[in-house]
Amino acid sequence: MVSPDAFAGIHGYFYLIIAGFCLFSAGLAYFYYVETAGHTLEEIAVAFGDQAFVSGNDEVMMTADLKGGLHHEKSDAL
Repeated sequence: MVSPDAFAGIHGYFYLIIAGFCLFSAGLAYFYYVETAGHTLEEIAVAFGDQAFVSGNDEVMMTADLKGGLHHEKSDAL
């Protein structure tokens, strides 16, 4: 365990190191990770470079703009 030695060496500043790591991790998740909420599994597969359909990904690529978000038409059937 590194915590007792770190507290003995730098005292309360160890909390700043932990806080810095947490801030870095939050920034990494916010700016680097792909947002997948609200997308279908097929759209997510295409976004990560997989093939969503056996016959090709043309159906998904026509309805999804992976760089700028997705374009959906909502139906009033619900």
